Amino acid sequence: MAGHAHNFTCIATGHPEPKIIWTYNMFTKHTTDMPSHQLLKHDSVLTLYSVTTQDSGLLTCTAQNEFGEDHVSVSVIVRSPNPVG
Repeated sequence: MAGHAHNFTCIATGHPEPKIIWTYNMFTKHTTDMPSHQLLKHDSVLTLYSVTTQDSGLLTCTAQNEFGEDHVSVSVIVRSPNPVG
């Protein structure tokens, strides 16, 4: 829903512990790439704040270590709220 915060969780295990990399529409997201009110990355949780319909896209979590990588993707569809009345 537009205007709300949404959390996405990516859980991966391995030895050595995998590094989590978030990509959005095939571009790697770092906290410096988006305004701080839109993105918060803490361990395996990605929080998008104040999303808009333009934030719809493909979100991918990649877990990687020296032995390989695996990923999972989800389509994010942000809808406008229905007008009241």
